[in-house]
Amino acid sequence: MKDSTDTIPTLAEVLRLIAGQVPLLIEIKDQSQAMTDTDARLEAATAAALADYPGPVAVMSFNPASVAHMARLAPKVARGITTSAYDPGDWSPLPEALCDHLRDVPDYDRTGASFISHEAADLARPRVAALKAKGAAVLCWTIRSPEAEAKARRIAHNVTFEGYLAAVPA
Repeated sequence: MKDSTDTIPTLAEVLRLIAGQVPLLIEIKDQSQAMTDTDARLEAATAAALADYPGPVAVMSFNPASVAHMARLAPKVARGITTSAYDPGDWSPLPEALCDHLRDVPDYDRTGASFISHEAADLARPRVAALKAKGAAVLCWTIRSPEAEAKARRIAHNVTFEGYLAAVPA
C-alpha cells in the first residue's frame, strides 16, 4: 500500500508465523528469465530457511534447474515442477523450441520431483496422465471458481485457487 510502513515478510518470518500449523507450498521463481541454470543463491537461501522447519512443506518451480538445485541442497524437502501448455505466444521471450521441450516435462525424474503443478486449462494433456499413472501427485493452477475447481479435481489432487472461498471439508 502506498505510504505504508508495511513490508513483505521474509521467508524466515513467514515460517515463524506459520510454525508448522498448515502445509506450505513455496514457489521458487525463475531467476534466469530463460529457464536456464541459476547461480543457486535463491535455492540455497530457501534450503537454509527450511533446514529446521518442523512443518509440512514442499517447493516447486517452473525452472527445472531450480528444482534440481533444491534436490541437492534440501533432499528431504518434497519438490515439484510447475508446468504449462507452454504456448509460445504466452511465454515470450522463451524460444519456441524451449517451450516445446518444457511442455513434455522431461526433467521430472532427473529432479527427483514427486509432483507437478500444471496449468488448469491444459490438465487433459497426455503427459499429465502419464505422470499421474507413474504415481506423481498432480496439482493445478490457477482456479478462479468452484465450478472450475470441480472440473479440475477430476484430474488434479489439489488446486491453487484465488478469488473465492474454498470449500471446507466435511
